[in-house]
Amino acid sequence: MPTTELVPVPHDPAGPHPPRPRTDDVLESWLSARNPHTLRGYRRDLASFAEWLGAPSAESAVEMFLNSGQAHANRIALAWRSSLIERGLASATVARRLAALRSMVKVARLIGRVNWSLDVEGPRIEPRRDMRGPDLVDVRLAWRRVVAAGDGPKERRARCVLSLLFDLGLRRAELCGIDLADVEVGPSGPAAVWIRGKGRSEKERLTMPGPTAAAVADWLQARGDRPGPLVHRLDRPIGANTEETLTRLSGESVRRIVARLGDAAGLARPLRPHGLRHAAATSALDAGRDTRAVRRFTRHRSLEMVLKYDDQRRDVAGEIARDLADRRDDGGKTE
Repeated sequence: MPTTELVPVPHDPAGPHPPRPRTDDVLESWLSARNPHTLRGYRRDLASFAEWLGAPSAESAVEMFLNSGQAHANRIALAWRSSLIERGLASATVARRLAALRSMVKVARLIGRVNWSLDVEGPRIEPRRDMRGPDLVDVRLAWRRVVAAGDGPKERRARCVLSLLFDLGLRRAELCGIDLADVEVGPSGPAAVWIRGKGRSEKERLTMPGPTAAAVADWLQARGDRPGPLVHRLDRPIGANTEETLTRLSGESVRRIVARLGDAAGLARPLRPHGLRHAAATSALDAGRDTRAVRRFTRHRSLEMVLKYDDQRRDVAGEIARDLADRRDDGGKTE
Protein backbone atom coordinates (compact mmCIF):
# COMPACT_ATOMS: atom_id res chain seq x y z
CA MET A 1 0.00 0.00 0.00
CA PRO A 2 1.52 3.34 -1.01
CA THR A 3 2.40 5.72 1.82
CA THR A 4 1.87 9.49 1.92
CA GLU A 5 4.56 10.05 4.57
CA LEU A 6 7.02 12.80 3.70
CA VAL A 7 10.56 11.51 3.33
CA PRO A 8 13.36 14.03 3.99
CA VAL A 9 15.79 14.49 1.15
CA PRO A 10 19.39 14.16 2.38
CA HIS A 11 21.52 17.27 1.95
CA ASP A 12 24.69 16.80 0.00
CA PRO A 13 27.33 19.24 1.31
CA ALA A 14 29.41 18.60 -1.76
CA GLY A 15 26.53 19.39 -4.08
CA PRO A 16 26.11 22.62 -6.04
CA HIS A 17 25.55 25.86 -4.08
CA PRO A 18 23.75 28.91 -5.39
CA PRO A 19 26.21 31.63 -6.45
CA ARG A 20 26.92 34.36 -3.95
CA PRO A 21 25.00 37.56 -4.81
CA ARG A 22 27.10 40.11 -6.64
CA THR A 23 27.44 43.76 -5.67
CA ASP A 24 25.12 44.67 -8.54
CA ASP A 25 22.51 42.36 -7.01
CA VAL A 26 22.87 44.12 -3.66
CA LEU A 27 22.49 47.57 -5.18
CA GLU A 28 19.54 46.52 -7.32
CA SER A 29 17.75 44.97 -4.35
CA TRP A 30 18.55 47.96 -2.14
CA LEU A 31 17.50 50.69 -4.56
CA SER A 32 14.45 49.01 -6.08
CA ALA A 33 10.99 50.30 -5.17
CA ARG A 34 12.42 53.49 -3.65
CA ASN A 35 10.64 56.74 -4.31
CA PRO A 36 12.58 59.18 -6.54
CA HIS A 37 13.55 61.50 -3.68
CA THR A 38 14.98 58.67 -1.53
CA LEU A 39 16.72 57.20 -4.58
CA ARG A 40 18.47 60.49 -5.36
CA GLY A 41 19.52 60.85 -1.73
CA TYR A 42 20.97 57.33 -1.54
CA ARG A 43 22.88 57.80 -4.80
CA ARG A 44 24.37 61.09 -3.55
CA ASP A 45 25.36 59.48 -0.26
CA LEU A 46 27.03 56.57 -2.05
CA ALA A 47 28.89 58.95 -4.36
CA SER A 48 30.14 60.92 -1.35
CA PHE A 49 31.26 57.72 0.38
CA ALA A 50 33.09 56.50 -2.75
CA GLU A 51 34.89 59.82 -3.13
CA TRP A 52 36.03 59.75 0.50
CA LEU A 53 37.11 56.12 0.19
CA GLY A 54 39.07 56.85 -2.98
CA ALA A 55 37.06 54.32 -5.00
CA PRO A 56 36.54 54.93 -8.73
CA SER A 57 32.77 54.43 -8.48
CA ALA A 58 29.96 53.87 -6.01
CA GLU A 59 29.75 50.22 -7.07
CA SER A 60 33.44 49.60 -6.40
CA ALA A 61 33.15 51.36 -3.02
CA VAL A 62 30.31 49.03 -2.03
CA GLU A 63 32.32 46.03 -3.25
CA MET A 64 35.33 47.06 -1.14
CA PHE A 65 33.15 47.75 1.88
CA LEU A 66 31.22 44.48 1.79
CA ASN A 67 34.39 42.45 1.24
CA SER A 68 36.13 44.00 4.24
CA GLY A 69 34.24 42.01 6.89
CA GLN A 70 32.30 43.25 9.88
CA ALA A 71 35.14 44.54 12.06
CA HIS A 72 36.90 46.45 9.29
CA ALA A 73 33.59 47.75 7.87
CA ASN A 74 32.73 49.21 11.27
CA ARG A 75 36.17 50.84 11.44
CA ILE A 76 35.63 52.34 7.98
CA ALA A 77 32.20 53.64 9.00
CA LEU A 78 33.62 55.15 12.21
CA ALA A 79 36.35 56.92 10.25
CA TRP A 80 33.81 58.22 7.72
CA ARG A 81 31.59 59.53 10.52
CA SER A 82 34.56 61.38 12.02
CA SER A 83 35.44 62.83 8.62
CA LEU A 84 31.89 64.09 8.05
CA ILE A 85 31.75 65.69 11.49
CA GLU A 86 35.15 67.35 10.99
CA ARG A 87 33.88 68.84 7.72
CA GLY A 88 31.19 70.61 9.73
CA LEU A 89 28.20 68.81 8.21
CA ALA A 90 24.93 68.98 10.12
CA SER A 91 24.34 66.12 12.52
CA ALA A 92 21.19 65.17 10.59
CA THR A 93 23.21 64.87 7.37
CA VAL A 94 25.85 62.68 9.02
CA ALA A 95 23.16 60.48 10.56
CA ARG A 96 21.39 60.11 7.20
CA ARG A 97 24.55 59.08 5.35
CA LEU A 98 25.38 56.43 7.95
CA ALA A 99 21.78 55.23 7.88
CA ALA A 100 22.13 54.73 4.13
CA LEU A 101 25.18 52.50 4.69
CA ARG A 102 23.39 50.48 7.39
CA SER A 103 20.37 50.06 5.13
CA MET A 104 22.55 48.82 2.27
CA VAL A 105 24.35 46.30 4.53
CA LYS A 106 21.00 45.10 5.88
CA VAL A 107 19.85 44.28 2.35
CA ALA A 108 23.20 42.61 1.58
CA ARG A 109 22.72 40.40 4.63
CA LEU A 110 19.10 39.68 3.71
CA ILE A 111 20.03 38.30 0.27
CA GLY A 112 23.06 36.38 1.52
CA ARG A 113 25.90 38.59 0.37
CA VAL A 114 27.24 39.05 3.92
CA ASN A 115 26.39 37.49 7.29
CA TRP A 116 26.99 40.54 9.48
CA SER A 117 25.42 43.92 10.31
CA LEU A 118 26.86 47.41 10.52
CA ASP A 119 26.72 48.70 14.08
CA VAL A 120 27.93 52.30 13.74
CA GLU A 121 25.24 54.81 14.65
CA GLY A 122 24.99 58.41 13.57
CA PRO A 123 25.58 61.33 15.94
CA ARG A 124 22.81 62.68 18.07
CA ILE A 125 20.73 65.01 15.92
CA GLU A 126 20.78 68.52 17.29
CA PRO A 127 17.52 70.47 17.29
CA ARG A 128 17.10 73.09 14.62
CA ARG A 129 17.83 76.58 15.84
CA ASP A 130 14.72 78.29 14.49
CA MET A 131 11.67 76.49 13.16
CA ARG A 132 9.26 79.40 13.12
CA GLY A 133 9.53 80.35 9.47
CA PRO A 134 7.94 83.59 8.21
CA ASP A 135 4.86 84.89 9.94
CA LEU A 136 1.49 85.19 8.23
CA VAL A 137 2.08 88.87 7.45
CA ASP A 138 5.25 87.98 5.50
CA VAL A 139 3.40 85.30 3.52
CA ARG A 140 0.66 87.80 2.66
CA LEU A 141 3.22 90.39 1.55
CA ALA A 142 4.94 87.83 -0.71
CA TRP A 143 1.59 86.80 -2.18
CA ARG A 144 0.50 90.38 -2.86
CA ARG A 145 3.82 91.11 -4.51
CA VAL A 146 3.63 88.16 -6.89
CA VAL A 147 -0.01 88.95 -7.72
CA ALA A 148 0.97 92.51 -8.62
CA ALA A 149 4.02 91.37 -10.60
CA GLY A 150 2.08 90.54 -13.74
CA ASP A 151 0.45 87.67 -15.57
CA GLY A 152 3.34 86.11 -17.47
CA PRO A 153 4.30 82.43 -17.27
CA LYS A 154 6.95 83.01 -14.57
CA GLU A 155 4.53 84.96 -12.39
CA ARG A 156 1.81 82.34 -12.82
CA ARG A 157 4.26 79.58 -11.97
CA ALA A 158 5.46 81.48 -8.89
CA ARG A 159 1.88 81.87 -7.65
CA CYS A 160 1.28 78.15 -8.19
CA VAL A 161 4.47 77.27 -6.29
CA LEU A 162 3.70 79.60 -3.37
CA SER A 163 0.11 78.35 -3.10
CA LEU A 164 1.05 74.68 -3.04
CA LEU A 165 3.91 75.14 -0.57
CA PHE A 166 1.89 77.16 1.93
CA ASP A 167 -1.75 76.11 1.43
CA LEU A 168 -0.96 72.38 1.35
CA GLY A 169 2.21 72.48 3.47
CA LEU A 170 4.23 70.67 0.79
CA ARG A 171 7.91 69.90 1.00
CA ARG A 172 10.12 70.91 -1.92
CA ALA A 173 10.59 67.31 -3.06
CA GLU A 174 6.84 66.69 -2.90
CA LEU A 175 6.17 69.72 -5.09
CA CYS A 176 8.90 68.88 -7.59
CA GLY A 177 7.63 65.30 -7.89
CA ILE A 178 4.12 66.26 -9.01
CA ASP A 179 3.28 65.45 -12.63
CA LEU A 180 0.42 66.90 -14.64
CA ALA A 181 -1.25 63.48 -14.41
CA ASP A 182 -1.25 63.85 -10.60
CA VAL A 183 -3.61 66.83 -10.76
CA GLU A 184 -7.16 65.57 -10.29
CA VAL A 185 -9.64 67.64 -12.25
CA GLY A 186 -13.23 68.09 -11.13
CA PRO A 187 -16.26 69.62 -12.88
CA SER A 188 -14.98 73.18 -12.37
CA GLY A 189 -11.21 72.67 -12.64
CA PRO A 190 -8.38 71.28 -10.47
CA ALA A 191 -9.81 69.66 -7.33
CA ALA A 192 -6.97 67.69 -5.75
CA VAL A 193 -3.37 66.68 -6.21
CA TRP A 194 -1.69 63.34 -5.62
CA ILE A 195 1.73 63.52 -3.98
CA ARG A 196 4.32 61.02 -2.81
CA GLY A 197 5.15 62.05 0.74
CA LYS A 198 8.50 61.77 2.47
CA GLY A 199 9.44 58.13 3.10
CA ARG A 200 6.28 56.82 1.44
CA SER A 201 6.02 54.60 -1.60
CA GLU A 202 2.34 55.23 -2.33
CA LYS A 203 0.84 58.53 -3.42
CA GLU A 204 -1.76 60.25 -1.28
CA ARG A 205 -4.56 62.60 -2.28
CA LEU A 206 -4.63 66.18 -1.02
CA THR A 207 -7.75 68.27 -1.60
CA MET A 208 -7.07 71.71 -3.03
CA PRO A 209 -9.17 74.57 -1.62
CA GLY A 210 -10.65 77.03 -4.11
CA PRO A 211 -7.88 79.70 -4.03
CA THR A 212 -5.17 77.03 -4.40
CA ALA A 213 -7.01 75.41 -7.30
CA ALA A 214 -7.37 78.82 -8.93
CA ALA A 215 -3.60 79.43 -8.76
CA VAL A 216 -2.91 75.97 -10.22
CA ALA A 217 -5.51 76.48 -12.99
CA ASP A 218 -3.98 79.87 -13.80
CA TRP A 219 -0.57 78.26 -14.27
CA LEU A 220 -2.03 75.40 -16.32
CA GLN A 221 -3.46 77.90 -18.81
CA ALA A 222 0.11 79.01 -19.52
CA ARG A 223 1.65 75.57 -19.16
CA GLY A 224 -0.69 73.69 -21.49
CA ASP A 225 -1.61 70.03 -21.40
CA ARG A 226 1.71 68.44 -22.33
CA PRO A 227 2.53 65.38 -20.19
CA GLY A 228 5.35 65.78 -17.73
CA PRO A 229 6.11 67.69 -14.53
CA LEU A 230 3.49 70.09 -13.21
CA VAL A 231 6.04 72.85 -12.66
CA HIS A 232 8.99 72.98 -15.02
CA ARG A 233 11.81 75.27 -16.04
CA LEU A 234 11.12 78.24 -18.31
CA ASP A 235 14.47 78.58 -20.06
CA ARG A 236 12.80 78.96 -23.42
CA PRO A 237 9.46 80.40 -24.57
CA ILE A 238 6.75 78.20 -23.14
CA GLY A 239 5.24 77.54 -26.56
CA ALA A 240 8.54 76.02 -27.71
CA ASN A 241 8.44 73.30 -25.06
CA THR A 242 7.54 69.79 -26.10
CA GLU A 243 7.02 66.69 -24.02
CA GLU A 244 10.70 65.84 -24.44
CA THR A 245 12.00 69.27 -23.42
CA LEU A 246 9.96 69.87 -20.25
CA THR A 247 12.55 69.92 -17.49
CA ARG A 248 11.32 69.32 -13.96
CA LEU A 249 12.15 72.01 -11.42
CA SER A 250 14.80 70.96 -8.93
CA GLY A 251 14.56 71.66 -5.23
CA GLU A 252 17.24 74.33 -5.65
CA SER A 253 15.19 76.02 -8.39
CA VAL A 254 12.17 76.12 -6.07
CA ARG A 255 14.36 77.64 -3.36
CA ARG A 256 15.49 80.40 -5.72
CA ILE A 257 11.92 81.16 -6.85
CA VAL A 258 10.73 81.49 -3.26
CA ALA A 259 13.78 83.54 -2.23
CA ARG A 260 13.12 86.00 -5.06
CA LEU A 261 9.53 86.38 -3.89
CA GLY A 262 10.75 87.26 -0.40
CA ASP A 263 13.31 89.74 -1.75
CA ALA A 264 10.74 91.40 -4.00
CA ALA A 265 8.36 91.75 -1.04
CA GLY A 266 11.11 93.40 1.02
CA LEU A 267 11.02 90.82 3.80
CA ALA A 268 13.59 91.23 6.56
CA ARG A 269 14.38 87.51 6.70
CA PRO A 270 15.04 85.20 3.72
CA LEU A 271 11.95 83.37 2.50
CA ARG A 272 12.53 79.62 2.13
CA PRO A 273 10.28 76.78 0.91
CA HIS A 274 10.47 74.88 4.19
CA GLY A 275 9.83 78.14 6.02
CA LEU A 276 6.49 78.32 4.22
CA ARG A 277 5.68 74.81 5.45
CA HIS A 278 6.57 75.85 9.00
CA ALA A 279 4.47 79.00 8.61
CA ALA A 280 1.52 76.91 7.46
CA ALA A 281 1.77 74.67 10.53
CA THR A 282 2.14 77.53 13.01
CA SER A 283 -0.67 79.51 11.34
CA ALA A 284 -2.95 76.49 11.69
CA LEU A 285 -2.02 76.24 15.37
CA ASP A 286 -2.63 79.98 15.80
CA ALA A 287 -6.10 79.45 14.33
CA GLY A 288 -6.86 77.02 17.15
CA ARG A 289 -6.35 73.75 15.28
CA ASP A 290 -5.56 70.73 17.44
CA THR A 291 -1.97 69.48 17.20
CA ARG A 292 -3.17 66.06 16.02
CA ALA A 293 -5.15 67.68 13.22
CA VAL A 294 -2.09 69.72 12.23
CA ARG A 295 -0.01 66.52 12.18
CA ARG A 296 -2.44 65.06 9.65
CA PHE A 297 -2.05 68.22 7.58
CA THR A 298 1.77 68.22 7.70
CA ARG A 299 1.90 64.41 7.28
CA HIS A 300 4.57 63.99 9.98
CA ARG A 301 4.95 60.43 11.22
CA SER A 302 5.00 61.53 14.85
CA LEU A 303 3.39 64.27 16.89
CA GLU A 304 6.74 65.39 18.29
CA MET A 305 7.61 67.72 15.40
CA VAL A 306 4.25 69.49 15.53
CA LEU A 307 4.68 69.93 19.28
CA LYS A 308 8.02 71.63 18.56
CA TYR A 309 6.23 74.03 16.22
CA ASP A 310 3.68 74.71 18.96
CA ASP A 311 6.37 75.29 21.60
CA GLN A 312 8.27 77.77 19.44
CA ARG A 313 5.07 79.50 18.34
CA ARG A 314 4.05 80.12 21.94
CA ASP A 315 7.64 80.46 23.27
CA VAL A 316 6.78 78.12 26.15
CA ALA A 317 10.33 78.25 27.51
CA GLY A 318 10.21 82.05 27.49
CA GLU A 319 6.89 82.09 29.32
CA ILE A 320 8.26 79.83 32.06
CA ALA A 321 11.47 81.89 32.29
CA ARG A 322 9.49 85.10 32.76
CA ASP A 323 7.36 83.46 35.45
CA LEU A 324 10.45 82.21 37.29
CA ALA A 325 12.13 85.62 37.02
CA ASP A 326 9.05 87.23 38.56
CA ARG A 327 9.09 84.68 41.36
CA ARG A 328 12.79 85.27 42.01
CA ASP A 329 12.44 89.05 42.17
CA ASP A 330 9.11 89.74 43.87
CA GLY A 331 9.92 93.36 44.59
CA GLY A 332 10.54 92.78 48.29
CA LYS A 333 7.05 91.52 49.00
CA THR A 334 8.37 88.70 51.19
CA GLU A 335 10.24 91.03 53.54
